[in-house]
Amino acid sequence: MISLIVNEDGSLRLVPEGVQAKPAAAEIVVRDSSTVTRDIIGGYLLGFDTIVAESSSPFTSEALRSLRQTVRRLVGAEIVEEFPQKVVVKVLLDPRAVAPEIVLRREAALVHRMIIDSVNALVESNVPLAKAVSERDEEVDRQYFTLVRMIRSAIRSPDIGREGTLSRLRLLDLRLAARLLEDSGDEASSLGQDVARSSGLAPGLSVVKTLRRLGETVAELTREATAAFLAEDHALTVTVISRYEEFTPQMPAAEREAAQADPQVRGLLSKALTRLEHIAANAYDIAELVSPAAVKHPA
Repeated sequence: MISLIVNEDGSLRLVPEGVQAKPAAAEIVVRDSSTVTRDIIGGYLLGFDTIVAESSSPFTSEALRSLRQTVRRLVGAEIVEEFPQKVVVKVLLDPRAVAPEIVLRREAALVHRMIIDSVNALVESNVPLAKAVSERDEEVDRQYFTLVRMIRSAIRSPDIGREGTLSRLRLLDLRLAARLLEDSGDEASSLGQDVARSSGLAPGLSVVKTLRRLGETVAELTREATAAFLAEDHALTVTVISRYEEFTPQMPAAEREAAQADPQVRGLLSKALTRLEHIAANAYDIAELVSPAAVKHPA
């Protein structure tokens, strides 16, 4: 049996059944770029196996340090050659080695913990914990970048339809869910930075109980929304949406309570409530990706 594959350039390819057609290793060369670190991330996300950064003049020590830090954020990537005017990055990540859902689950677990810890750092005026939350955002980015690369590779793979694992629609939904989680991680990280910059200002006992309740609700919404999406659990989706609809009316009262706090912490509390509301909205959007019970994704 022969499968007909449509390549990205519109050409056709015939692949015998049982033969795993793998795309040729791809290389991208970035020359004299003023945004070389972003270009390396872009090449990684686009699925290139080799990324070469070249410069007409020697890279500065600061530029090389930034390049190394960037590569460390990319799972499966490593610098294999480093010269004064050239850096070669190889990506050894096999997109078939781990299911995209597993990576999304890891990302969700990290974000869930970041939400809890960022709120705890706020109510406890715990600056070290706040800084730790911000630092953890890098690991969320690593999982996000990995997932995006895997999804793009899977969509471009000629075997995806024959393997019958994930439909292209499901892969696109995974990409969106990962982006929403990454955004929630950024919000939790930013809350940690807000707390660290406040030098441990105490929010006041009157608002602590409200913050803890809202933080716990937002963290749980994020966890349940991701679980509903991964399991395509329509009933759990309905629960998440109902909880979100119960959550939003609580915000005006929380904002009024924050406005009555010590003037030194009002700004911090206002930012915190805005960030929690944003994270909750992301959870709602993830839950909304679950199709109605009667709908099945075509492969």
